[in-house]
Amino acid sequence: VAALGYKTKPDLELPAGLVDGQIPTHKAAEVVHTGSYHHMANGWVTLMNYLRFAKLKQNKRIKEYELYLNSPTEVAEAELKTAIRVPVK
Repeated sequence: VAALGYKTKPDLELPAGLVDGQIPTHKAAEVVHTGSYHHMANGWVTLMNYLRFAKLKQNKRIKEYELYLNSPTEVAEAELKTAIRVPVK
């Protein structure tokens, strides 16, 4: 699953098979992973362990997600930044 974020919905026709929607306003726990996408699991494990440590309950109505804060076309692999978010109650 992939998504495109925007502040104002663009006026465009979606190709067949694609859908549009929005994520409702919510609170989330976040960790920012720096480095290669190959090591993204480290960020996920860190965040899930934090949820357990802080006794935060995951909001199961909203899926967890990643935000890519820069691009491999812009920065070196070691400088990639990805925000990993888990919605919480």
